[in-house]
Amino acid sequence: MSNNKISGEDFENLSNSVRNNKSLLSLDLKWNELGTKGGMTLKRAVDANDTLIYLDVNGNNIPEDIFDDIEEKIKMNYRKNPLPRDEILGQD
Repeated sequence: MSNNKISGEDFENLSNSVRNNKSLLSLDLKWNELGTKGGMTLKRAVDANDTLIYLDVNGNNIPEDIFDDIEEKIKMNYRKNPLPRDEILGQD
């Protein structure tokens, strides 16, 4: 989902998927246009998701305090389920 010009408003539609998907381990949202609104929506979705352990949101202009909160939740999830990223993506 990277580089698709997803705005904060667009992400509202996707946030339920992130919130409710209990098998989602990795999500690439880099180089979209989430901004503050999308960052807050993403934070709420990630807070409700205990399985997501890798998330890339580079290039989205998410304020640092929101980014830090999201990053901390992802780290908590990873500590519960420390799978190597290559294993999740099926790479050798």
